[in-house]
Amino acid sequence: MKCHYYEQVSDAYLLGEIGDPEWRQHLSECLACTMKLREETDFDLMIGQAVNQERVQTDRIEARVRAAIRRSLCSTERTKWL
Repeated sequence: MKCHYYEQVSDAYLLGEIGDPEWRQHLSECLACTMKLREETDFDLMIGQAVNQERVQTDRIEARVRAAIRRSLCSTERTKWL
């Protein structure tokens, strides 16, 4: 097994596109590929957390905007009655 090949397929492995026994055997024997894969996995986790964190902040903003719209609509309806 040539490590440069496995470096090229590590992204496919992380995405679950490959999982053959030959690849797993190589990972058990090659510290360089194992470390590279671990680094990429950690990076993917950090990106995923950042995306989820951003989504939460977006949800809060959306909730505030919707509440402001509701208040605005309620005050407009009250003004019509006056």
